[in-house]
Amino acid sequence: MYICGLDEAGRGSVLGNLCIGCCVMDTETEYDAKDSKKLSVKKRNEYYQQLKEKSAEMSVIEITAEQINDMQQNGVNLNQIEVWGYSELINSLDIRPDIIILDSCDCNEERFSRNVVNELNFTPENILS
Repeated sequence: MYICGLDEAGRGSVLGNLCIGCCVMDTETEYDAKDSKKLSVKKRNEYYQQLKEKSAEMSVIEITAEQINDMQQNGVNLNQIEVWGYSELINSLDIRPDIIILDSCDCNEERFSRNVVNELNFTPENILS
């Protein structure tokens, strides 16, 4: 059984590109996750190396400021762009995770999860925001 966690960094073309990363692990894998914002650069790098070693798969998608601007000019809002990015990243995985944990960008976490699931080309056992 596999679990996948996703998070984003950057939000909006004014602030630069939007990057979404994910890590897939076997549910039997033990990992002591920490909030990266509370870690020193050195500790963050150590955790990254551990993630690379323990993960079954890792991937990142980058949506450029130009792409964000183009989508917004076509009526796509930032939450919809993030739903698209999250679902594209999940769909591109070689491993189909059974459980998906999303860092919701929407104030309505259930709506965000539902919107992502609707764009997936498979149905996970569980999705959490």
